[in-house]
Amino acid sequence: MTLRQAMNQAKKTLTPFDALCLAEHAFALDKTALRLQADTPVDPTHFFSLVAQRAAGEPLQYILGTWEFYGLPFAVGPGVLIPRPETEMLVDIALQHKPATVVDLCAGSGCIGLSIAHHLPNTQVHLVELSEQALPYLRKNAARYPNATVHHADAFHYSLTTNHYSLIVSNPPYIPTHELASLQQEVQHEPAMALDGGADGLDFYRSLAQHWLPKCDVLAVECGDGQAQDIVQLFGGGQILTDFNGIGRVVLAKHAQV
Repeated sequence: MTLRQAMNQAKKTLTPFDALCLAEHAFALDKTALRLQADTPVDPTHFFSLVAQRAAGEPLQYILGTWEFYGLPFAVGPGVLIPRPETEMLVDIALQHKPATVVDLCAGSGCIGLSIAHHLPNTQVHLVELSEQALPYLRKNAARYPNATVHHADAFHYSLTTNHYSLIVSNPPYIPTHELASLQQEVQHEPAMALDGGADGLDFYRSLAQHWLPKCDVLAVECGDGQAQDIVQLFGGGQILTDFNGIGRVVLAKHAQV
């Protein structure tokens, strides 16, 4: 079987994008090489194994083992939330503020805090994560940045040694518990700990308002569709920033507002 035939077979069950990404991964070839070597005979066994995983609903990012966020590669896999483009808004905010210290709560893969650490090497970044499954990915990703420190702790109750921070960022769990079962099959492969925001999806924001907002100059959090106004009320004020789809995706609050 040639590479072209294997790819065509994969496209019967997968999108062309997924088939291409898996082919690059399985055959260790980039897009140009795949095109130039399309008629080369190959052993498709490993490739078809990956195709079967993807067809069964396994997230593409988990199969590949890495995913890009803010132009940087991050190790990901089962047990860690997959980085998403809309979350990059939190990094944009940090680069605008140029904070001296940053805390990334519910850090997961570390994509938010470590993107900040990459672009602001003089900023001290603290990444707080509770999940035992996510920690190996977080530590692997953070190893590249001397200005980043990983804390294995529950962000609901944890206190760092410093009492005040320039900026706190977080993409916390915000999906109401009763909606978890109706999520897309692919999303259900992601850790419930990173998704379940309690009965109304706002449990973590209440903790942020009580425990973390008084300790920072600026707090920036991602939220779900329709939640932003409720979060502004919990924070005692704030600014709602919309994503490219016009959804209120980020709430920006300042301690002085409370």
